[in-house]
Amino acid sequence: MTALIETLPKAMEDMLKGEAGDLMVAVAADLTLDGRFGEEWLVITGKSLRVYTSGAGLPAKRLEIPLEKARAPSTDSLIGGGALMVTVDGVTVEVLRFTNACQRKMGQATKYLVDLDQYRQKIEKKEEVKEKPELAPATDERKRCPTCH
Repeated sequence: MTALIETLPKAMEDMLKGEAGDLMVAVAADLTLDGRFGEEWLVITGKSLRVYTSGAGLPAKRLEIPLEKARAPSTDSLIGGGALMVTVDGVTVEVLRFTNACQRKMGQATKYLVDLDQYRQKIEKKEEVKEKPELAPATDERKRCPTCH
C-alpha cells in the first residue's frame, strides 16, 4: 500500500500516532482557506478527510468529512494556485487552497479521492469491483539537486 505522507510537525505526528496504519495522505498546503500564506494539512485516513490548521502551538482540526460523504472530488484552478473541492450532501465544499508549488501532491491526493469515489459508486450500483483503490505513486517527479533543491 502506497501512502503520500510528508514529514509531519512533531505535534501533528503525536496527534495522528494512533492512526499510523490507516493514514493514506498527510500533505501540507501553503495557503489558508482565505487565500493568505499559511500552513494547513490535508489528512486522509481510511474513514475521513480532514484539514488541520497549524497555528501557534498545537494543530487544530478545521474540517472533517467522512469519506463516504465526500463525492465528486476535484481541484479548481485559481490564480497562482488551486483549491481542493468535494461535494457533501449535494453541497460543494472548498476543502483547502494551495499555491502552484503544491499542485503536484494535491493532484495526486485528489486523484486518490476520485478513485475512491468511483469505487464507492460501483459498490452502490452493485457492479463488480476488483479491489479498493490505492494511491498512485508519483511517476513524473522532477529531478532536483539534492543539495540546493
